[in-house]
Amino acid sequence: MDKIKVLWMNNGDESLLDYIGEAFHYNITITTCNDVAECRELLEGKASEWNAIMLNADYKWKNRNGVEKRSVNIYGNLLSIINNYCLPLFVVTDNERPGSWTIKTFKDNGQEIYLLNDQQLLLGKIIQDVNNNPEFKIRKKYNVVCKYCNNPHLMNLLLKLDKGSIDFSKDTTIPNECRDVLEWIKVNSPLNGKVIPYKIMKMLDNDITCPSDFYCDTYDKLSLNEFSRAVDKTNNIPEYVKRSFHRCCSVSNEGSHLSEIDNLIGKNKVPYVNVTLIYDLLNVIYWCATFKKT
Repeated sequence: MDKIKVLWMNNGDESLLDYIGEAFHYNITITTCNDVAECRELLEGKASEWNAIMLNADYKWKNRNGVEKRSVNIYGNLLSIINNYCLPLFVVTDNERPGSWTIKTFKDNGQEIYLLNDQQLLLGKIIQDVNNNPEFKIRKKYNVVCKYCNNPHLMNLLLKLDKGSIDFSKDTTIPNECRDVLEWIKVNSPLNGKVIPYKIMKMLDNDITCPSDFYCDTYDKLSLNEFSRAVDKTNNIPEYVKRSFHRCCSVSNEGSHLSEIDNLIGKNKVPYVNVTLIYDLLNVIYWCATFKKT
């Protein structure tokens, strides 16, 4: 079972090491950081690696001008990060002082405060909230693709697919989000420079099969349609991946430019296009994630 990974903003107090060690027995791994910038750096592009954030209510640090700041001063910035990545926040303190302005400010904002010495309650609440987090459920259900692709649009697509709302089949934003993920695949996946042959630019206009012994890393300069043609001409990509990639490119490109397919989706005339589009995308990502160059 994967451990729950928590990012803890505190002042680097080494006395917390015992606490971190105890959390490990609850299947929770805690990593500490010192400020918002470090927190954001650890999260950006790696959101799927984290499941929750802890913040010391008594947290203090000095900004670039040497002015001391408290945890409540960074609360707004932290909330924007948390909302962006859909991560639960746990504000903790060593001692909940009834008259503390800091504690009162957090509570006035609807934030529950947890006592560090009530370890069983806090760690149990982290486990409960993380397991109930929709994104955590999605990462468990689509483990391989979510670990491989950190594009945020993929998570949005999977949340919509899993929710299965009545408006899903006529959601015209899905093709455009799929297109964004395809752009990520084009640049970041094994399809970029490790599978597509080197001389592809010259061969796109020729009806020939590309050799498989030349490689390059310039495919981010290709359009998605060009890249789809390159995929189609390459020997060492399975046929089902080629077909899925081609369908994804075709529908997502058309759906992103207010074409006929966009109109049909919006009027619910093609109720299974969105779900088919996402599953084709998952086929491609799963193959990329499990690809091994021979």
